[in-house]
Amino acid sequence: YAHAMGNGPGNFKEYWETIYRYPRLIGGCVWEWADHGLIAYTEDGEEHYAYGGDFGDMPNDKNFCIDGLVWPDRTPHTGLLEYKKAIEPFRVDGIDLENKTIRVTNLYDFVKPEHVCCVWHLMADGKIVKEGTLDISDIAPHGTKDFTLDYTVSPSEDNMEEYFLNFMFHLSKNTPWAPSGHELCKTQLELPVNTVINLIGPEDMEELSLSDEGRFVSIKGEDFEITFDKLSGLLSTYIFRDVLMLDQGPKENLWRAPTDNDKNRAVGWRQIGLDKLQRRVETFVWQMQGQNVVKVHVETVLGSYAYKPVFKTIIDYTVFGNGDVRVASQFIPLRELPWLPVIGFDMVFPERFEYFSWYGRGPWENYIDKKESTVIDVYRQTVTEQYQPYIFPQESGNKCDVRWAGLTDFNGNGLLFIGEPVFEISALHYTAEDLDKAQHHYELVPREETIVRLNYRHGGLGSNSCGPDPMEKYRLKAEHAEISFVIRPFARSEQDEMSLSKTLPEVF
Repeated sequence: YAHAMGNGPGNFKEYWETIYRYPRLIGGCVWEWADHGLIAYTEDGEEHYAYGGDFGDMPNDKNFCIDGLVWPDRTPHTGLLEYKKAIEPFRVDGIDLENKTIRVTNLYDFVKPEHVCCVWHLMADGKIVKEGTLDISDIAPHGTKDFTLDYTVSPSEDNMEEYFLNFMFHLSKNTPWAPSGHELCKTQLELPVNTVINLIGPEDMEELSLSDEGRFVSIKGEDFEITFDKLSGLLSTYIFRDVLMLDQGPKENLWRAPTDNDKNRAVGWRQIGLDKLQRRVETFVWQMQGQNVVKVHVETVLGSYAYKPVFKTIIDYTVFGNGDVRVASQFIPLRELPWLPVIGFDMVFPERFEYFSWYGRGPWENYIDKKESTVIDVYRQTVTEQYQPYIFPQESGNKCDVRWAGLTDFNGNGLLFIGEPVFEISALHYTAEDLDKAQHHYELVPREETIVRLNYRHGGLGSNSCGPDPMEKYRLKAEHAEISFVIRPFARSEQDEMSLSKTLPEVF
């Protein structure tokens, strides 16, 4: 019922909701357990996994044998982690979260969970502020038990913290298949607590200066300089405290390196030129508003050579005296189109920017129909760690429901992206074109630059390499889409990302 080829499968959640809903359904098989790659060596002696055609065999099915939940050496893919979440033996529901009441369901068929312990954490902006345990040992098979938890959250009108409940179920004793302490499942519930954001007005910011000479518009503040390219319509560079932070600002993108489950759909995407989009700037105007705000308005048409244009974009940049750049964008389809791989922006950071942090779903890659196994938390990893080294290179590393994300150098200096309210993001040393061209992982050469892809959304993954397209609700339809976010320079030694994200420039 699902095909585990490459980055996938999608919508395990809905399959298992259906299986639990109807007693006559007893489950099913995922195709399949393991990638069937064989160890081979390049001419330089680099070890890699080979597949059909790599041995001069004709005919062949190329990488169609690379379709498992684990690598050939049985290292789990992220798809196996998602599968584990779908079949976990316990479910936690918020029955009345305002009154702190939750319900635990034992999904075992025959046993009470006397061998399992349950711990809960109250999380405030990624920090544990209260914890406890639940006695679930007496819940009968397919039975439930309600609990009222003992905790307090900020009831004030000026609360700025976001609260979640995390529930972890672990083995309390050794078993033949796993040791004591092994995590069986983890569930997260969001608490219904209102939050507010501090707004800072332009009158509290430093003055800006602007020069418009030839092709470029330069905006300078006390410790930063931002340059716009009138020809391309892009924010071309961002310099903060004399250090180049950004080689290329947000550039519209509708393409991803096809996943194995995208391959059938990707034929149509290429036919309308999504992989070779060109930009034609129709409008570029700027306006000073007072002494400490500059607005830049850009309208662009997206299309490929010899094809009808597909989208128009309207992007309003607001540059503030404190260095913030608010990006408010609209993507407007110009004709009827198939559902899309992605809507968003690409940015290029120079070398040195290797440290990636985010407050959103993690710690592994996740997509709209492959995110149930992840929880919202604060994560810190390297850019190098973001790419999943799929045997056949493809789209990888996305993070959903992201409130903020930061990219910094070794000293903790960089740029922070703050969602209004959320976005999807990835940070890799590869472009989509790099991944699309490669046939094997060893063919990829990491770039020194970091490619940040900040997106409105990816389309679902599904199982279409050998199964259905993504579910209708997970398809990214070619409709009017809007995404807004703030770009802010920062030094972690002075203020951390979470506290910085609590203040936004006032929009007017």
